[in-house]
Amino acid sequence: MKDKYSKSYIEDKKYHATYARRLLIGAVAVFGLGWYLANIFDRHNTIETIFLIITGFAGIAALLGFLGTVWTNTYYYAIQLKPKNSTYFQYLAIIIYPIILSLFFLQDAEEFRLSLFFKDFFTFHWFSIVVYSGATWAFINSGFDNRLFFKAFLIGAVVVFVFTTLAFYDIDLSSYEDYDPYYPTEEEIKYREFKLKHGLYTAFFLSRTIYIYLTIFAFSFFKKIKLGRIK
Repeated sequence: MKDKYSKSYIEDKKYHATYARRLLIGAVAVFGLGWYLANIFDRHNTIETIFLIITGFAGIAALLGFLGTVWTNTYYYAIQLKPKNSTYFQYLAIIIYPIILSLFFLQDAEEFRLSLFFKDFFTFHWFSIVVYSGATWAFINSGFDNRLFFKAFLIGAVVVFVFTTLAFYDIDLSSYEDYDPYYPTEEEIKYREFKLKHGLYTAFFLSRTIYIYLTIFAFSFFKKIKLGRIK
């Protein structure tokens, strides 16, 4: 049997799920229109700049809309399904979600090679493992909803996505300090260009996401917590 929720609670979750979908569709439409008009007025600098700015804000809104759509709709359908189906649905969501997000880091890839991808993916970065796994363990140890377990996985994937995006765009937050800014060496610049060319930030994102996923599974195993309610 389905878990019992009040009708008003379900309607509220349905409203938020629908709103997130509409935001995503609207943002994508504005992004596409803005990009199209910017290309039409590419010889008019002022007009082109205006449309590029609109496109940028629409792109941010589209990303937020996507994150919100996944979150609200996954939650809504998970509580609507029978316990066993809900569990399978959540597993499907946490598998598909990072795969879709990883495609973002292929936008500048000119020559994607699986050999390079797997080499980078299976290279263990012990510092990253300790940091991501430790932070994840501490986070879920403070409160973990094993019935709607997808929440911990998706939050972890978004956190990794943010850090990977900063690296992808070469945004160093320490460079905004008023003292001793860091400037990359020529070798570091060439290495970053190599990673962009071959889409290796995808491997970076997925490997760190796997660290978080494995930590959650390990936490569930050692704490003897059953994910979902398969009956």
